[in-house]
Amino acid sequence: MDVLFILFVLQLVVASHYIFNCPYTKVEESFNLQAIHDILIYKSNISRYDHRDFPGVVPRTFIGPLVVSILSSPFAIIVKSFGLDKIVLQYVARHVLAFMVLYGLKRLQSAVKTLYGLQTAIYLAILNLSQFHVLFYASRPLPNTFALALVLHAFATWMNRKLKMFIWISAFVILVFRAELAILLGLFLFVSFSMRHISIFTILKTAMPAGICALMTTLLIDSLFWNRWLWPEGEVLYFNAILNKSSQWGTLPFFWYFYSALPRLLLGSLILVPWGIRCSPQRSLMLLFPAIGFVFLYSFLPHKELRFIIYTVPIFNVIAANAMCQLQYQYAKNIRGKLGFLFALGLVVLSLFSRLLFSNAAFWNYPGGFALNKIHGLVPCNTANINIHLDNFVAQTGASRFGELCDNWVYNKTEYLKIGGIEMMQFSHILTEVNDKNNEVYIKSGSHSLLGEVHGYDGLDIKWLKFHILIPLKIPYSYSIRRSAKVYLLQRTL
Repeated sequence: MDVLFILFVLQLVVASHYIFNCPYTKVEESFNLQAIHDILIYKSNISRYDHRDFPGVVPRTFIGPLVVSILSSPFAIIVKSFGLDKIVLQYVARHVLAFMVLYGLKRLQSAVKTLYGLQTAIYLAILNLSQFHVLFYASRPLPNTFALALVLHAFATWMNRKLKMFIWISAFVILVFRAELAILLGLFLFVSFSMRHISIFTILKTAMPAGICALMTTLLIDSLFWNRWLWPEGEVLYFNAILNKSSQWGTLPFFWYFYSALPRLLLGSLILVPWGIRCSPQRSLMLLFPAIGFVFLYSFLPHKELRFIIYTVPIFNVIAANAMCQLQYQYAKNIRGKLGFLFALGLVVLSLFSRLLFSNAAFWNYPGGFALNKIHGLVPCNTANINIHLDNFVAQTGASRFGELCDNWVYNKTEYLKIGGIEMMQFSHILTEVNDKNNEVYIKSGSHSLLGEVHGYDGLDIKWLKFHILIPLKIPYSYSIRRSAKVYLLQRTL
């Protein structure tokens, strides 16, 4: 059996593990997840869609959720036929999205096999398996994830010098999903132009119809769903880049991507990249220039998140995989070659352990989703007159329409209601963030009884071995996830 196919299946297994380990989603993913739910459940009845009541700060495209929903629809029929809870569809949709991303990785690995050889392609898959973030994000319904699925195909076509197809894919991913990818994919196109693989005339002749088709697609589809003429990614670009309002969600230092994000994304691969450059300078620099250029230029935007540069991980991994391949060839030559290859394998093993740490911490990051699931276990669905309020924290940490399992219950996400106010007291149950005010107003006052609480991630406790040989050294030897109560499940006192 093909080794690359086996590794592809293993990547699917790991991505599936992340889905079952962390089935819920956060606020950045809520629009796409709710959109997938609404397309699958309400179909053409757009008036019932979640975005009509909760449009978000900026409009997002429906094209990604629409594709996932279409691919998930056969499973939706099965779920309905067997009378299963609709939360099953959330698992299905996330598996579909993960497959889309991993199929893009498979195409990239095939292109690497053609360009670098089978062994490098194998090491590329192994590095993907050893890292955490790409396989974790593969199933998360973020705009970046939908973009990543297409960007991987774009990388593959670029490596195979199918540059017209590269331009078509790039136009679609830039104009529909993430406008900032014009920097990354534009730099790749610049490399091809500078190497005389494509002319400026061919670029313009291809880019114009590709851009028009992509723009018309998003205009027609998204205007239908939003009930007004709009180009969603254009409004996002204006909000984030022109108005710079993304800074309202926090800012980080200019070099944060380089000293924090990339080391966490790449883990051991980061150390192998310089060796890959030494082994194949021209090929490596052709890949490295767009990746580093993109991260550097994108660093000018003050609001930074790790997911914004996740597209560069496969590029760095290709260079690192080539380094591992070259180190393997040198293994039999001398002791230096043996030590180099064993060191590289050690980096992969360390990355695997780091991945376990990330996975364990991620499990506790979705208390809102677990709270919504827990209340269905505490209160039977046939209980009458149940109306539940989900506060903003709960909605942002995992609660979604997929988790609203009881058709006769009323679920309410209205924001900015006064704690303990008349409107809040009308709810039979409240899922709310744990804080002193909620504890004082609801629990200590006796207006509500505590049905339960859900814990969430609150930090990492690391135990260190301390050495004093020449210089003081500390080596971690064990860790534990620190958890604390994050969500109260409250019931009105009758």
